[in-house]
Amino acid sequence: VITFTDAGNDFTGAAALNNSRANNVAVTDANGINLGASSVGTGTLTVNGVGVTQSGAITQAAAAGAATFNGGAGAITLTNGSNDFTGAVSLNNSVANNVAIADANVINLGTSNVGTGTLTVNGVGITQSGAITQAAAAGAATFNGGAGVITLTDAGNDFTGAVALNNSGANNVAVTDANGINLGAS
Repeated sequence: VITFTDAGNDFTGAAALNNSRANNVAVTDANGINLGASSVGTGTLTVNGVGVTQSGAITQAAAAGAATFNGGAGAITLTNGSNDFTGAVSLNNSVANNVAIADANVINLGTSNVGTGTLTVNGVGITQSGAITQAAAAGAATFNGGAGVITLTDAGNDFTGAVALNNSGANNVAVTDANGINLGAS
């Protein structure tokens, strides 16, 4: 178990989080946090900061628990192409800050609430296990599923920016929005 959740924490260098088995990992930074190369077991992963970035790949063991990234009033930029999230990934931030995440394989998005910035998700297939909500008048939401399906059919989804859905091959694409949906170039 790794638990560094004191609100006064202020990591100035890359924070590498490594453990194994069913042990949870939780870290909080009073400011922005930069995650170094991290390999965690099957427990949950929770990261809190005023912005979340990375300088190394983040990998979860097979069948891991949820990975939750709370960026507060900061951007979330987790775009290392070697990331491998095996649990549901929740992305939460506020105001006009962009959110971007990449997974080397299929990514399962958990309940996520993002601000008015853009939302970009890259994986070899994109699914969800919780609703995705953008703040009013948000930027574009772009989902790049590579050679995989894109299945975003939670009835609670609320996309307020233009939604672009891109994949290749004989792979289905499905999206649901609780309100009207504006489809962008796809």
